[in-house]
Amino acid sequence: MNEPNADTPASDPGPGDTRRAASSRPGTGLEGAIAGMLVLVCLVGISLGVRAVASSPTEKLPAPGSVIKADLSEWKIDTPTHLKAGVYTYDISNTGAMEHEMLVMKTDLAPSALPMKNGDINEDALPPISDGDNIAPGKSQTRTIDLSKPGTYLFVCNIPGHFKEGMYTYVTVDPAPASVAATALPASGSTINAVLSEWKVLTPTQLPTGSYNYHITNVGTMEHEMLVMKTDLAANQLPMKGGDINEDALVPMSDGPNIAPGGSQNRKIDLTKPGTYLFVCNIPGHFKQGMYTYVTVKPRPVVTTNAVLSEWKIVTPTVVKPGVYTYHMTNVGTMEHEMLVMKTDLPANKLPMKNGDINEDALPPISDGENIPPGKSQDRKIDLSKPGTYLFVCNIPGHFKQGMYTYVTVR
Repeated sequence: MNEPNADTPASDPGPGDTRRAASSRPGTGLEGAIAGMLVLVCLVGISLGVRAVASSPTEKLPAPGSVIKADLSEWKIDTPTHLKAGVYTYDISNTGAMEHEMLVMKTDLAPSALPMKNGDINEDALPPISDGDNIAPGKSQTRTIDLSKPGTYLFVCNIPGHFKEGMYTYVTVDPAPASVAATALPASGSTINAVLSEWKVLTPTQLPTGSYNYHITNVGTMEHEMLVMKTDLAANQLPMKGGDINEDALVPMSDGPNIAPGGSQNRKIDLTKPGTYLFVCNIPGHFKQGMYTYVTVKPRPVVTTNAVLSEWKIVTPTVVKPGVYTYHMTNVGTMEHEMLVMKTDLPANKLPMKNGDINEDALPPISDGENIPPGKSQDRKIDLSKPGTYLFVCNIPGHFKQGMYTYVTVR
């Protein structure tokens, strides 16, 4: 659970509690060369099995930004082993009989080749990219894990002796699609899931700015709600009234009816302002039980892409993901050109015209700039955060007629 430096109600893992004290990690007492050799043989066999598995071309992978389950027990980590590059929120549950943890390390090394120290993985030689507190039996932990770099990741319990027992799995992360991607995080306007239960609000805890359609499902046994409040206050500093959050002092920016067990609700939530948001069930007593999470919203990344202008062409990627882009436009032609951007579904033969060129009063550009002389370039930020069709065109008199335009699909 992400929240600004604070003690939290219930047993939520605080954002600062990312390292484990060595004394809190009991070993299993595995000793002996024979046992070690048998385990090593086992691990090599498992490794070969894991790495030999290929995904089916029709395999449906979880969408980046979604909630992923990970179940820990003796001696397994049960979680999807094939994902698309992106950032995910992991709901990690310990269904075993003893404490476990889940570390994530980016590595192509087989288990037998991993750097070891006293029989466990050497975390100084192979630092985890994600870590969290040990999880007691029957407890759970929510954590955002950045898997935006393609490759192989080791998910492992490295409490002394647990790795030797085979408590790990490898996760393969595929590259993002070939189209230009503004971010591996959800696009503005996309659907985000939120799952309510006793006593959790499970939803992605890191997002880029945008407006999102939340699909909120109650999988618990009693009524719940999901309020959203923009605040930098830690949980122990929130204004309270009668043991619950005082909604007069901290007014929700998004609210909705209570959701019955098994029911769901769809709601548009505006997260266009960067900052920290509290997602909470404030039905009396539920906040005290820890039924909340913090969501960090950061400015949407700006991606640079190229556009090349010449007689009579505009060459630029024609399929991109929603986002804000910096276009580097270069004129490699022999005369001045420009690049206007217009949002329209109209085909070229139905565009509003005036004196043989596009009528910019009837179809105003969403992005415009100075004419670019031959051999020169121009950089311009263009907001393509709304899905749809965009016309990139040179509308200098006569140039459109020559076919100097292209359509870009944002999806």
